[in-house]
Amino acid sequence: MASKKTGFTVEQHERLGNELQKMRDVFPEIIVDLSKAYPQKTKVVDLAYRALEAIERLRSKMDDLICRECPEYETLNILDIYYRKGREEREQRN
Repeated sequence: MASKKTGFTVEQHERLGNELQKMRDVFPEIIVDLSKAYPQKTKVVDLAYRALEAIERLRSKMDDLICRECPEYETLNILDIYYRKGREEREQRN
């Protein structure tokens, strides 16, 4: 019999949240660079936009999951895991 999958721990959610935020921070720059080098309607520019949209959808789904998987975690901390401050806001604080 297969074991039941339990989902991520809070620590795993935090690591993934950090990685997704990094991707979210860099993809607009990638889109701008591609748009400067290639016509707006090319496949590469379209794929870059789709990749950013996929990252956003994944962040949203993972945010929903952590609320269900880790109800004991403080609500305010949960809200920061997948929708933490972006790079610009973090750099301004430092």
